[in-house]
Amino acid sequence: MTLTITLRAAKAYDACTPSYRAMKEQLGKGWSIDAPFPLERVLDTLGRNDTLWALRCVPLEQVDEKRYIICSWLADILERVEYLMEDSRSRAVIPLLREHAATPVSRERWSAAHAAAHAAYAAYAAYAAYAAYAAYANAADAAYAAAANAAYAVVAPHGYAAEHEWQEQRLRYYLRGEASSRSKR
Repeated sequence: MTLTITLRAAKAYDACTPSYRAMKEQLGKGWSIDAPFPLERVLDTLGRNDTLWALRCVPLEQVDEKRYIICSWLADILERVEYLMEDSRSRAVIPLLREHAATPVSRERWSAAHAAAHAAYAAYAAYAAYAAYAAYANAADAAYAAAANAAYAVVAPHGYAAEHEWQEQRLRYYLRGEASSRSKR
């Protein structure tokens, strides 16, 4: 399944005016405000940050696929900085994200993971794990926070731009359905 949004949903969630206008222009004058379009088009037009924001506009019937994409993508990012996580409590978030990608994990387990990661909060990588926990409550904001903090954590060895590009390409991989939740279950 391809995640989709509509211009009406973006407007309902108070999309910023420049991004909304750019997306509307890219879709063309004849595009209906209620016509769904793939979230990957947001990535192509507006980039990673606006795409992460637009996750909140995905309709409820796509919630399972959205959860799979967000959690799998975050786990991939955190695995790239796992070597910086000196405490096993931070690293424990990664398998929890993988599990949550397939089947929802209880709020209690997320709370325990949050407390553990927060206790281990010593580096940006640990904070990325902490931010990933919040994917349960507010996926778009948590995804952005985790991605940004993971990118900051790898600035020295790879460079921020290179990490940002890797994250965008990995997100594109999931949005295209190249790793479908149905094939992973």
